[in-house]
Amino acid sequence: MARASRPCAVSSGSRVDGLGEVSYGIYLWHLFVVEWLVMQDGLRAGTALASVIAITVAIAALSWRYFEKPLMALGRRDRSKTVSRELSSMGAP
Repeated sequence: MARASRPCAVSSGSRVDGLGEVSYGIYLWHLFVVEWLVMQDGLRAGTALASVIAITVAIAALSWRYFEKPLMALGRRDRSKTVSRELSSMGAP
């Protein structure tokens, strides 16, 4: 019997992978969304939960796209320049 090369075959290439990209943003933003929705009157539990999930994932995706991802790319670029300078100073080609 062949084994899958990934731990979860369901997540390969699916939206679950996208949630993995924004999971830190979900962690950071969810409490703010919950607090904001608590101040809203008249929300039933099911509606409130669905709202928290939808709003939090949307904010986390925007945060990933316009904040986290560009900063990580900037960090990688700066790090590669630093490594190149260090190797050059050591006499490496």
